[in-house]
This record gives sequence, structure tokens and C-alpha cells, in this order.
Amino acid sequence: MGDVNSPVPAEAAPAVPAKASGAAIASLVLGILGFLTAFILVGFLLAIVGLILGIVALGKVSKGQAGGKGVAVAGTVISGIALLSGVFMVIMAVAMMPAITGARDRARTVKDMNNLRQLNIAATMYADDNGEYPEKLSDLYPDYAVDTMLFVDPWQSSPNIPEDSIDERSSYALVPGLSPDSPYDAVLMYNRAQMDKRESVNVALIGGNVNLMPVEELRRRLAAADDDL
Repeated sequence: MGDVNSPVPAEAAPAVPAKASGAAIASLVLGILGFLTAFILVGFLLAIVGLILGIVALGKVSKGQAGGKGVAVAGTVISGIALLSGVFMVIMAVAMMPAITGARDRARTVKDMNNLRQLNIAATMYADDNGEYPEKLSDLYPDYAVDTMLFVDPWQSSPNIPEDSIDERSSYALVPGLSPDSPYDAVLMYNRAQMDKRESVNVALIGGNVNLMPVEELRRRLAAADDDL
């Protein structure tokens, strides 16, 4: 029989797992926030910080200085995914920029054509009443063109102009000396504001059509019209 007085060996105390480091937790939180906001710059920056903190936390875990390996791994992975998502969105935005710019420019061109078309109708009504086309755009306001916004093309930052400054500040110009008997393909009105900025500009013809015309051709026609005066 064993010695009843012999000491009983004490049971080993269970190991207490090391708590996750603050860097690991911060990495996970920032990674999640970065992923949710990857489409903006803030999300991109959060993902970078989260990735750095996750790598730091994994380094501490490997050295036994901190616990929370799972949290650190999750934070690093999610931050990395958020970072890649941000990079992908930036690349997509850059790739789509020409298409967006082109669509916006086409929309402005259509609005510009509509302005000229309405001004052309107003000028034709003026000619019907007076036997000749107006010599200046302000002659159309307000009896034939009631909205001053018609006189400004959609590329201008300020669409409104004072009533007494239509001729000076309008995007458009009238060709003087025209009458209802002028050729149908004669240029009546054109976008003068865009002539030095674009290869082609919108023009309104006597016959009522509004078309894009190369600037060089328009300059040639305007020079010929001056010679005929």
C-alpha cells in the first residue's frame, strides 16, 4: 500500500491564451471599413493602414509577443482585398473616363443644336414679320425668344446672361445682311464661342437645318458673306 503521506502532484494550470493585440483588432476593423468604402479615397487609405497593422500583428504573433493570430490573418486578408478592390475601381474609372467625357460632350452638342434650332425658328418668325432677318440677336428678345438661356451654349459655366448683354455675351452670332430670299444653305447663325476650341461647330442655315460644320469651312463662308455685303 502506498504511503498515504506522500504528496499528491498538483495539476498543471491550463494555459491562458494570449489576447489578440490591438494591431490585429485594428487591422480587422480597418479592413472591413476599407472594403465597404473601397470606391472612395478614404477606403483606399483605410485598407493600406489595415494591411500594415495586420502585418505588424502577425509579426508579433510569430515572435510570441501577442496572440490573436486568426484576427490578424483576417484583418490582413480583408485589408488586402479592400486594397485590391480600390485599385481595380481606380483602373475602371480611368478606363471609363473617355467614354463618360465623350457622352457628356455629345449631350452638350445636342443641347447646343437645340438652342440654335429654337433661335433659328425665332429668327424665321422675325423675318416673316419684318421682311428680313434680324441684324443682332437681341432683336429676338423677348418677342420671339423669351428665355435668355437660349443664347448661351451648354459649355458655358454661367447659363444666364443679362437682357442688356445678349449681343456681347451670347455664345452665338448672326450673319448680317440675310433675307428670306437668301439661299437655303446660307449660314444664318453659328456658335462663335466654340470656334477656337473645336474642329467643328454647330451652324443654323436659312432653310432651318442645324448641322455640325468644320470651322475652316465656316470661316470660308463667313469671309465670302462679308465680301458680298
